[in-house]
Amino acid sequence: MAWATGSSPGSDILAATAIKRWQLTIGDRDTSFLMNPTIQAGWVDDSDFLQAVAEEVPVVGLGLDMLAPEIESAEANELTPTGTSYTLTPARKAGKMTVSGLYRIEDGLVLLDYDNLAFAMFLGGQRRLMADIGALFPSITNIVGTTGVTLSWSVLKSAVDTNFAAGSRGQQVALLADKQWREVSNDALTLGGAIEHQREMQGFMGGSKGFSFKGFYLNGDLAVYAADDNIITDDGTDYSGAVFGPEAFGIRTTAPRMDVASMEIARMGWMKAELDRDASVDDTEVVVTGYTSVAIAQNTAACEVLSVK
Repeated sequence: MAWATGSSPGSDILAATAIKRWQLTIGDRDTSFLMNPTIQAGWVDDSDFLQAVAEEVPVVGLGLDMLAPEIESAEANELTPTGTSYTLTPARKAGKMTVSGLYRIEDGLVLLDYDNLAFAMFLGGQRRLMADIGALFPSITNIVGTTGVTLSWSVLKSAVDTNFAAGSRGQQVALLADKQWREVSNDALTLGGAIEHQREMQGFMGGSKGFSFKGFYLNGDLAVYAADDNIITDDGTDYSGAVFGPEAFGIRTTAPRMDVASMEIARMGWMKAELDRDASVDDTEVVVTGYTSVAIAQNTAACEVLSVK
Protein backbone atom coordinates (compact mmCIF):
# COMPACT_ATOMS: atom_id res chain seq x y z
CA MET A 1 0.00 0.00 0.00
CA ALA A 2 1.58 3.26 -1.10
CA TRP A 3 0.68 6.42 0.78
CA ALA A 4 2.68 8.81 -1.39
CA THR A 5 3.77 8.50 -4.99
CA GLY A 6 5.26 11.22 -7.13
CA SER A 7 8.11 12.38 -9.29
CA SER A 8 10.38 15.39 -9.35
CA PRO A 9 10.72 18.22 -9.95
CA GLY A 10 8.49 20.04 -7.53
CA SER A 11 6.51 18.99 -4.49
CA ASP A 12 8.56 15.94 -3.49
CA ILE A 13 11.72 17.93 -2.93
CA LEU A 14 9.79 20.75 -1.25
CA ALA A 15 8.43 18.21 1.22
CA ALA A 16 11.94 17.10 2.11
CA THR A 17 13.04 20.71 2.55
CA ALA A 18 10.12 21.43 4.88
CA ILE A 19 10.95 18.37 6.96
CA LYS A 20 14.57 19.50 7.22
CA ARG A 21 13.56 22.92 8.57
CA TRP A 22 10.69 21.85 10.81
CA GLN A 23 11.61 18.30 11.69
CA LEU A 24 11.08 18.63 15.44
CA THR A 25 7.70 20.37 15.18
CA ILE A 26 6.27 18.02 12.58
CA GLY A 27 7.61 14.99 14.41
CA ASP A 28 5.96 16.09 17.65
CA ARG A 29 2.57 16.88 16.18
CA ASP A 30 2.21 14.01 13.75
CA THR A 31 3.86 11.02 15.42
CA SER A 32 3.90 11.56 19.19
CA PHE A 33 0.77 9.38 19.52
CA LEU A 34 2.95 6.41 18.52
CA MET A 35 5.63 7.42 21.01
CA ASN A 36 3.29 7.17 23.99
CA PRO A 37 4.37 4.34 26.35
CA THR A 38 0.79 3.04 26.43
CA ILE A 39 0.89 2.51 22.68
CA GLN A 40 4.33 0.94 22.72
CA ALA A 41 3.31 -1.62 25.33
CA GLY A 42 2.27 -3.91 22.51
CA TRP A 43 5.13 -3.03 20.20
CA VAL A 44 7.41 -5.71 18.74
CA ASP A 45 10.17 -4.49 16.45
CA ASP A 46 11.95 -7.25 14.51
CA SER A 47 15.20 -6.58 12.68
CA ASP A 48 14.43 -8.96 9.80
CA PHE A 49 11.25 -9.92 7.99
CA LEU A 50 10.93 -13.38 6.47
CA GLN A 51 7.33 -13.66 5.34
CA ALA A 52 3.92 -12.20 6.16
CA VAL A 53 2.60 -15.03 8.33
CA ALA A 54 -0.27 -14.56 10.75
CA GLU A 55 0.80 -14.90 14.37
CA GLU A 56 -1.60 -15.82 17.16
CA VAL A 57 -0.79 -13.91 20.32
CA PRO A 58 -2.08 -15.18 23.68
CA VAL A 59 -3.67 -12.81 26.18
CA VAL A 60 -3.46 -13.91 29.80
CA GLY A 61 -5.76 -12.13 32.23
CA LEU A 62 -6.95 -8.54 32.23
CA GLY A 63 -5.27 -6.15 34.61
CA LEU A 64 -3.99 -7.90 37.73
CA ASP A 65 -4.90 -11.44 38.83
CA MET A 66 -5.26 -11.77 42.61
CA LEU A 67 -3.87 -14.53 44.79
CA ALA A 68 -6.42 -16.30 46.96
CA PRO A 69 -6.20 -15.86 50.77
CA GLU A 70 -4.58 -18.85 52.49
CA ILE A 71 -4.65 -20.14 56.04
CA GLU A 72 -1.50 -21.12 57.94
CA SER A 73 0.04 -24.48 56.80
CA ALA A 74 -2.53 -24.92 54.02
CA GLU A 75 -1.53 -25.97 50.54
CA ALA A 76 -1.43 -23.07 48.09
CA ASN A 77 -4.28 -22.85 45.62
CA GLU A 78 -3.39 -22.94 41.95
CA LEU A 79 -3.85 -19.64 40.15
CA THR A 80 -5.66 -20.16 36.85
CA PRO A 81 -5.84 -16.87 34.96
CA THR A 82 -8.41 -16.45 32.22
CA GLY A 83 -7.20 -15.71 28.73
CA THR A 84 -7.99 -15.26 25.07
CA SER A 85 -5.95 -14.74 21.91
CA TYR A 86 -5.79 -12.45 18.92
CA THR A 87 -4.07 -12.64 15.54
CA LEU A 88 -1.57 -10.22 14.03
CA THR A 89 -0.97 -10.46 10.28
CA PRO A 90 1.87 -8.23 8.98
CA ALA A 91 0.98 -6.21 5.88
CA ARG A 92 3.37 -4.22 3.72
CA LYS A 93 3.33 -0.43 3.83
CA ALA A 94 5.46 1.27 1.20
CA GLY A 95 6.04 4.59 -0.53
CA LYS A 96 8.19 5.63 -3.47
CA MET A 97 9.35 8.95 -4.87
CA THR A 98 11.32 9.36 -8.11
CA VAL A 99 14.01 12.03 -8.37
CA SER A 100 15.15 12.77 -11.91
CA GLY A 101 18.70 13.50 -12.98
CA LEU A 102 17.56 16.64 -14.78
CA TYR A 103 16.14 18.07 -11.58
CA ARG A 104 19.37 17.40 -9.71
CA ILE A 105 21.31 19.23 -12.43
CA GLU A 106 18.95 22.21 -12.34
CA ASP A 107 18.82 22.35 -8.59
CA GLY A 108 22.55 21.98 -8.06
CA LEU A 109 22.00 19.47 -5.23
CA VAL A 110 21.12 22.28 -2.81
CA LEU A 111 17.70 21.03 -1.73
CA LEU A 112 18.10 17.36 -2.49
CA ASP A 113 18.75 15.28 0.59
CA TYR A 114 17.77 11.61 0.36
CA ASP A 115 17.73 11.14 4.12
CA ASN A 116 15.23 13.95 4.63
CA LEU A 117 13.13 12.72 1.72
CA ALA A 118 13.04 9.28 3.38
CA PHE A 119 12.06 10.88 6.69
CA ALA A 120 9.20 12.73 5.00
CA MET A 121 7.84 9.40 3.78
CA PHE A 122 8.44 7.85 7.20
CA LEU A 123 6.04 10.42 8.70
CA GLY A 124 3.52 9.25 6.13
CA GLY A 125 4.07 5.72 7.38
CA GLN A 126 3.51 6.77 10.97
CA ARG A 127 0.23 8.42 10.03
CA ARG A 128 -0.76 5.27 8.12
CA LEU A 129 -0.16 3.22 11.28
CA MET A 130 -2.23 5.69 13.32
CA ALA A 131 -5.06 5.31 10.80
CA ASP A 132 -4.83 1.51 11.02
CA ILE A 133 -5.32 1.74 14.80
CA GLY A 134 -8.15 4.24 14.38
CA ALA A 135 -9.91 1.86 11.98
CA LEU A 136 -10.31 -0.59 14.88
CA PHE A 137 -12.29 1.84 17.04
CA PRO A 138 -15.77 1.02 15.61
CA SER A 139 -15.19 -2.65 16.58
CA ILE A 140 -14.83 -1.81 20.29
CA THR A 141 -17.74 -3.13 22.37
CA ASN A 142 -18.01 -0.45 25.09
CA ILE A 143 -19.41 2.84 23.81
CA VAL A 144 -19.59 6.25 25.49
CA GLY A 145 -21.00 9.44 24.04
CA THR A 146 -24.08 9.84 21.90
CA THR A 147 -24.59 9.97 18.15
CA GLY A 148 -25.53 13.42 16.91
CA VAL A 149 -24.34 15.08 20.15
CA THR A 150 -21.18 17.10 20.83
CA LEU A 151 -18.49 15.62 23.05
CA SER A 152 -17.98 16.69 26.69
CA TRP A 153 -15.45 16.19 29.46
CA SER A 154 -17.92 14.03 31.38
CA VAL A 155 -17.96 11.52 28.49
CA LEU A 156 -14.16 11.19 28.51
CA LYS A 157 -14.22 10.76 32.30
CA SER A 158 -16.87 8.06 31.90
CA ALA A 159 -14.68 6.23 29.37
CA VAL A 160 -11.70 6.24 31.75
CA ASP A 161 -13.87 5.03 34.63
CA THR A 162 -15.33 2.25 32.46
CA ASN A 163 -11.89 0.99 31.46
CA PHE A 164 -10.59 1.05 35.02
CA ALA A 165 -13.71 -0.78 36.26
CA ALA A 166 -13.05 -3.49 33.65
CA GLY A 167 -9.57 -4.05 35.10
CA SER A 168 -7.44 -1.94 32.75
CA ARG A 169 -4.32 -0.66 34.48
CA GLY A 170 -1.96 2.17 33.71
CA GLN A 171 -2.42 5.44 31.88
CA GLN A 172 -5.36 5.71 29.51
CA VAL A 173 -5.02 7.27 26.05
CA ALA A 174 -7.66 9.25 24.16
CA LEU A 175 -7.27 9.49 20.38
CA LEU A 176 -9.96 11.83 19.08
CA ALA A 177 -10.87 13.68 15.92
CA ASP A 178 -9.73 17.29 16.14
CA LYS A 179 -13.39 18.42 16.01
CA GLN A 180 -14.09 16.19 19.01
CA TRP A 181 -11.24 17.86 20.87
CA ARG A 182 -12.59 21.29 19.93
CA GLU A 183 -15.93 20.30 21.47
CA VAL A 184 -14.24 19.10 24.65
CA SER A 185 -12.27 22.35 24.82
CA ASN A 186 -15.45 24.39 24.50
CA ASP A 187 -17.04 22.32 27.25
CA ALA A 188 -14.05 23.08 29.51
CA LEU A 189 -14.68 26.81 29.03
CA THR A 190 -18.35 26.30 29.87
CA LEU A 191 -17.29 24.66 33.14
CA GLY A 192 -15.62 27.93 34.10
CA GLY A 193 -12.05 26.70 34.19
CA ALA A 194 -12.71 23.65 36.34
CA ILE A 195 -10.67 21.66 33.82
CA GLU A 196 -6.99 22.40 33.37
CA HIS A 197 -6.21 24.72 30.45
CA GLN A 198 -2.85 24.04 28.86
CA ARG A 199 -1.29 26.06 26.07
CA GLU A 200 -2.02 23.34 23.51
CA MET A 201 -5.73 23.62 24.30
CA GLN A 202 -5.75 27.42 24.20
CA GLY A 203 -3.84 27.46 20.91
CA PHE A 204 -6.22 24.98 19.41
CA MET A 205 -9.26 27.00 20.44
CA GLY A 206 -7.56 30.05 18.97
CA GLY A 207 -7.78 28.45 15.54
CA SER A 208 -4.49 26.55 15.13
CA LYS A 209 -4.87 23.14 13.49
CA GLY A 210 -2.22 21.29 15.47
CA PHE A 211 -2.43 17.51 15.65
CA SER A 212 -1.32 14.93 18.17
CA PHE A 213 -0.42 15.54 21.82
CA LYS A 214 -2.75 17.85 23.77
CA GLY A 215 -1.68 17.19 27.33
CA PHE A 216 -2.23 15.04 30.43
CA TYR A 217 -5.53 15.33 32.28
CA LEU A 218 -7.47 13.75 35.17
CA ASN A 219 -4.42 13.83 37.44
CA GLY A 220 -2.30 12.23 34.73
CA ASP A 221 -4.64 9.27 34.19
CA LEU A 222 -5.50 10.41 30.66
CA ALA A 223 -3.21 11.44 27.79
CA VAL A 224 -5.11 13.18 24.98
CA TYR A 225 -4.18 13.16 21.29
CA ALA A 226 -6.07 14.71 18.38
CA ALA A 227 -5.93 13.84 14.69
CA ASP A 228 -7.57 14.82 11.40
CA ASP A 229 -10.28 13.09 9.39
CA ASN A 230 -7.74 10.96 7.54
CA ILE A 231 -7.01 9.14 10.80
CA ILE A 232 -10.25 9.34 12.82
CA THR A 233 -13.09 8.48 10.45
CA ASP A 234 -16.79 8.12 11.18
CA ASP A 235 -18.85 5.27 12.57
CA GLY A 236 -21.71 5.51 10.09
CA THR A 237 -22.46 9.21 10.43
CA ASP A 238 -20.60 10.18 13.63
CA TYR A 239 -16.97 10.49 14.67
CA SER A 240 -15.52 7.40 16.31
CA GLY A 241 -12.62 8.20 18.64
CA ALA A 242 -11.47 6.00 21.51
CA VAL A 243 -10.15 5.93 25.06
CA PHE A 244 -8.08 2.85 25.84
CA GLY A 245 -5.51 1.32 28.16
CA PRO A 246 -2.21 -0.46 27.42
CA GLU A 247 -3.92 -3.85 27.15
CA ALA A 248 -6.37 -2.84 24.43
CA PHE A 249 -4.39 -3.14 21.18
CA GLY A 250 -1.60 -5.33 19.89
CA ILE A 251 0.89 -3.87 17.43
CA ARG A 252 3.64 -5.62 15.50
CA THR A 253 6.15 -3.82 13.29
CA THR A 254 8.85 -5.43 11.19
CA ALA A 255 11.62 -3.97 9.03
CA PRO A 256 12.37 -5.86 5.79
CA ARG A 257 15.56 -7.82 5.25
CA MET A 258 18.41 -5.89 3.66
CA ASP A 259 19.08 -6.69 -0.01
CA VAL A 260 22.78 -6.70 -0.89
CA ALA A 261 21.98 -5.22 -4.30
CA SER A 262 20.46 -2.06 -2.85
CA MET A 263 21.84 0.95 -0.97
CA GLU A 264 20.24 1.48 2.43
CA ILE A 265 20.17 5.15 3.38
CA ALA A 266 18.06 5.14 6.55
CA ARG A 267 16.48 2.77 9.06
CA MET A 268 13.73 4.24 11.20
CA GLY A 269 12.48 1.56 13.55
CA TRP A 270 9.96 -0.48 11.56
CA MET A 271 10.81 1.08 8.19
CA LYS A 272 13.81 0.99 5.89
CA ALA A 273 14.66 3.44 3.09
CA GLU A 274 16.69 2.39 0.06
CA LEU A 275 17.87 3.92 -3.22
CA ASP A 276 16.96 2.22 -6.47
CA ARG A 277 19.00 3.66 -9.33
CA ASP A 278 17.84 3.25 -12.95
CA ALA A 279 20.75 4.48 -15.04
CA SER A 280 18.92 3.87 -18.33
CA VAL A 281 16.48 6.71 -17.60
CA ASP A 282 18.67 8.73 -15.20
CA ASP A 283 16.24 8.32 -12.31
CA THR A 284 16.80 7.47 -8.66
CA GLU A 285 13.87 6.16 -6.65
CA VAL A 286 13.70 6.54 -2.88
CA VAL A 287 11.71 3.54 -1.61
CA VAL A 288 10.53 3.26 2.01
CA THR A 289 9.17 -0.12 3.13
CA GLY A 290 7.94 -1.68 6.35
CA TYR A 291 5.48 -4.27 7.63
CA THR A 292 2.88 -3.58 10.30
CA SER A 293 -0.11 -5.26 11.89
CA VAL A 294 -2.60 -4.11 14.51
CA ALA A 295 -5.47 -5.89 16.25
CA ILE A 296 -7.75 -5.59 19.26
CA ALA A 297 -6.10 -7.55 22.06
CA GLN A 298 -8.51 -7.02 24.97
CA ASN A 299 -11.76 -5.39 23.95
CA THR A 300 -12.92 -4.44 27.45
CA ALA A 301 -9.82 -2.28 27.99
CA ALA A 302 -11.18 0.34 25.58
CA CYS A 303 -14.23 2.51 24.94
CA GLU A 304 -15.39 3.85 21.58
CA VAL A 305 -16.16 7.58 21.85
CA LEU A 306 -19.00 8.79 19.61
CA SER A 307 -19.97 12.37 18.83
CA VAL A 308 -21.57 14.35 16.02
CA LYS A 309 -19.49 14.82 12.90
